Amino acid sequence: MKKLLIILSVFTMFFVGCQNANDSNITGPVTGDGGIDISSTNGTAALTVADTIDGSQGGSIILNCDTTINGKTQTVHINLHFQKGAFNGVKVITVIASFDSISLSFFPHMVFNDSDLVKLTANFTGVNLNSLPSVHSQGKDTTSSKYSFCYFGNDNSYEIIKEDSISVSNASSQIGVKNAQLKHFSRYCWATQR
Repeated sequence: MKKLLIILSVFTMFFVGCQNANDSNITGPVTGDGGIDISSTNGTAALTVADTIDGSQGGSIILNCDTTINGKTQTVHINLHFQKGAFNGVKVITVIASFDSISLSFFPHMVFNDSDLVKLTANFTGVNLNSLPSVHSQGKDTTSSKYSFCYFGNDNSYEIIKEDSISVSNASSQIGVKNAQLKHFSRYCWATQR
């Protein structure tokens, strides 16, 4: 019965989220069994997806979505992977992808048992790369990339996150990160290094 109720509420969230997308249009597949919602305010877009993860078992939240806001196509691809033992208990994990700030916010705020137990691979296309914040390199080798993937606090503090690679294409307005090691949930985004 509980499983049926969860499936029914996920379907309702998905259906209502897509129906209330204002001038948004999902044109690509969305995977995972969590709810999805696209909101558009003043021509900006944010995408929210939620799913239940058992920290002792691990799991993934995978999102592949294309959306059109005011005639402009933007895409986001996210694979948030939790290895077994990443955190204690069962939690509803929420991911908010902002096309405007090219950022990802994760809820609930929590610290993981080990930083190599939660890895994020994410990619945005159709975004304004000129809007990225600028940060000091904090000793990171800047010869291979002038971009970093960072945690940003509410007080504008930041920390460069360890990752396997960052991909950037100015021609397709694309930026991505592969296997970023998240120590905790908060707000993350790409930044240029100075």
